[in-house]
Amino acid sequence: TFPRNKKELWNYLRIVLGFRLPYTNCNMPWDEEEMTDPMTVFSEAFFERSFCTVIVGASETGKTRWASLLHSTNSEHKPGCLTTHVGAIRQQAQYCFDYLKGYVVDGCVGVEEKNALQSRTTWNNGSIVQILTAGKVGVSGAHPQKACGDEVEWWDWKGLQQFLGCPVPDRERRIKPQMFFLSTRQEHSGTMNRLVQEAPKRGYELRMWGIFEQMEPCQTCRCK
Repeated sequence: TFPRNKKELWNYLRIVLGFRLPYTNCNMPWDEEEMTDPMTVFSEAFFERSFCTVIVGASETGKTRWASLLHSTNSEHKPGCLTTHVGAIRQQAQYCFDYLKGYVVDGCVGVEEKNALQSRTTWNNGSIVQILTAGKVGVSGAHPQKACGDEVEWWDWKGLQQFLGCPVPDRERRIKPQMFFLSTRQEHSGTMNRLVQEAPKRGYELRMWGIFEQMEPCQTCRCK
């Protein structure tokens, strides 16, 4: 059944896909910007509450995993949904494809196909997730409903501009167009920091999470 709220969505991820997304934000005194827990951002994305979301996450905090869970959940619950995920390099794109393969269970996912140029996962309900590598050539011609740029810190700015025109609505199926940009910020003059600075002017939502949003209680001892 289609999840109707954040709690039902969290339970779907836990029961069907086997992942418990962090549900609580941890704003520390030294944080210069407000943090948001990954589950809240996931819920905003799945229920299509914004056109574009820029997500800044610390290294090793599961940004690509988060994206793969969103792609799988959208594809399962929105028949005919087309998603394009673009990684900064081929290896980054491969991570997302491997994650998607891990969600394949009877009754949920149809056929997976892969060739040297791109990866594609096809659902029985007509949904498709296409995974590409960044570049003006790589993103040209892609017009999905959901477009996700992974580790855009390492993207060329011109390639990013090409990507902005990718998503289009599917009015017949009532699927809204959305863009997501996920990355760390490595350099002050880097692509991600420039995108963060321009986000308010462009009307993009800005969300951030760090290592504390990803931590969970120790399961083997009674730490205080």
